Amino acid sequence: MSGRRPVDPSGRGGRIPDEKVRRRCAELRRAGGLDAADPRVGTGQADADGGGDRIRIQIRVPEGGMIREARFKAFGCPSSIAAASLVAEWLEGRSLSTALDIRSADIAAELELPASRLASARLAEEAARAAVADLRSKLERDGKAMTGRTDAVGIPGGLSSRKETSIEQPGGSE
Repeated sequence: MSGRRPVDPSGRGGRIPDEKVRRRCAELRRAGGLDAADPRVGTGQADADGGGDRIRIQIRVPEGGMIREARFKAFGCPSSIAAASLVAEWLEGRSLSTALDIRSADIAAELELPASRLASARLAEEAARAAVADLRSKLERDGKAMTGRTDAVGIPGGLSSRKETSIEQPGGSE
């Protein structure tokens, strides 16, 4: 056999998604949205160039500092939807710094994406990074407005653009 996946029997000309992608799409987790107006919610979006796929990921970080909730909306192929679902799941329980450790290669490996679908994993990574950047921007802005300093209110050590800083409880670890 050539190693190619079978053609979609629906006649639409696509390929049948691999088992891990099919399973994740059948059992979507964390689909939906959070209130973007909440100062503790960061929103990130990534769009495919010319492909039509779009992924939006939102994260909520309460005073404690770890990502408590992550939600996604994805439009496009099953691989993009599965990648967004996986990343939203992986984001929960992480600090903002460790959220940036999620890489498209890890997403693609977990979902066993073929080379033709690696862009889906890149979109999910970009959306997650944009959500972290948006939340950090909100926290820094709110911290400046409330205290006149660059430290975010209620965040030990604050958030500084000079270095990568995780948000954690005093005495806690990542």
